[in-house]
Amino acid sequence: MKTCPKCGSTNPEEALFCHACGTKLTPQEAPKTAVSTPASWTSYDTLSIVGVVLGVTQIFAPAGLVLGILGITKARKMKPMAIVATALCGIVTIMVIVALIWGIINLSQGGKL
Repeated sequence: MKTCPKCGSTNPEEALFCHACGTKLTPQEAPKTAVSTPASWTSYDTLSIVGVVLGVTQIFAPAGLVLGILGITKARKMKPMAIVATALCGIVTIMVIVALIWGIINLSQGGKL
């Protein structure tokens, strides 16, 4: 609805003149839409990077796995990095578990490491 600047009465959007006083109505501007701001960096974004470093260096891979999962759920900018960290640390953690199981089985059968 358009509002007349002179008398204040409301008029239909398609009206060119005020139905009450005859004043010429100007087209109203479209409402401004909110501009989305880029996502801000969070501590979870940093944890995603730390998770990748832990996975690549194979040090504390289970901790990197946890950090990667946290990054997937809460990071804003580094979500792809968190996915990589989770996958990498998950693979390394599985490899470590398999190696431990293999070592235990080997030792239990009288083998050497």
